[in-house]
Amino acid sequence: MSFLPACASCGETQLRERPPPAIIIVEGDTVVLRAGTRIIDVEVRAGATEFAPAPVELREGDVLRFTAVDRGPHAIVFDAAATDPAGVVFLEVSGQSRGLPLLAEGAAWVVSFADAPAGSYGARCLTHDETLPIRVTAPSGRVR
Repeated sequence: MSFLPACASCGETQLRERPPPAIIIVEGDTVVLRAGTRIIDVEVRAGATEFAPAPVELREGDVLRFTAVDRGPHAIVFDAAATDPAGVVFLEVSGQSRGLPLLAEGAAWVVSFADAPAGSYGARCLTHDETLPIRVTAPSGRVR
């Protein structure tokens, strides 16, 4: 005896459209992010305004990509004094509290805010003593 599942409209296939996953390529490495992840780009350059755009608004789950648009050097870290305590813990536990120096034009540092607590964060370039205010919000409809 064989069993065939019954279908309401045989021959028709219903496809649900899902947004494609976001992809980041950094120095030859490819990272595939979960569907719906936004990539927020910040340009880093020496000068009166080191970070552009500034300030940055993120949602929990976004990815922030710092890219040098000059030859640097730029040593970017998250400043504990400008970051909420829960954010400091998140960055330390996830190993994202500081990046490698951006020494060449096009060099990038990528920070994932997946599961990051909502609040204020501050990225600082130690080389040029400039701070980038960052605000992370919880996704709409979700309370943390």
